[in-house]
Amino acid sequence: FSSVTEELRGRMQSLSQQVQSLAQRIEEAEARADEAETGAQSAREEADAAERRAALAAGFREIGQALDEGRPFGAALERLEPQAEAPEPVAAAAAGVPSMDDLRSRYTDAARRALQAASLAEAEPDFFNQAVASLRARLSGVPVAEVEGDGLEAMIGRGAVRLREGDLGGALEALEGLPPEAQEAMLDWLSDARARRDAVAAVEDWRAETLGE
Repeated sequence: FSSVTEELRGRMQSLSQQVQSLAQRIEEAEARADEAETGAQSAREEADAAERRAALAAGFREIGQALDEGRPFGAALERLEPQAEAPEPVAAAAAGVPSMDDLRSRYTDAARRALQAASLAEAEPDFFNQAVASLRARLSGVPVAEVEGDGLEAMIGRGAVRLREGDLGGALEALEGLPPEAQEAMLDWLSDARARRDAVAAVEDWRAETLGE
């Protein structure tokens, strides 16, 4: 019987080893499956993040194009809302702000009005002097290049140069010291220019914050 017992013991030991080996393989397979699932989940999350980022980037491009063309961008904001809520300054500009081309085309007339208003303010209040001052302002032309000094013509000339270069902030800075009469005469243009400057800056800040750039 001892030989039979030893044989049975050997078979049981072998079977036990096989069971242990099979259990180990099962554990390894389950670990690989868990790893694969984790990898798949990570891939899905990365794909979702990439898709969200692409949608956001497309929305911001659409808003940027609308700003360049002076068009409303409310529809683009609505498409972005589920993923990124627009800050108040951006939402306030959704109806559209003037384009740079529009501001450039209107600058000369606005500057001419400013020169005329300043000239009339400096002239004597009688009809003759006012008429002469108005005529002089119309005939003198509007500076479109850098002019030395700190006077009105110098400010307008620097503003024209900065605007031509696409530097709206620089143009507004050049016009900060306008005399009250000239500033009032240019008020429509100045208001539109400030609205565009503020809207562009707000969109850029929002874009950088949202996309992490």
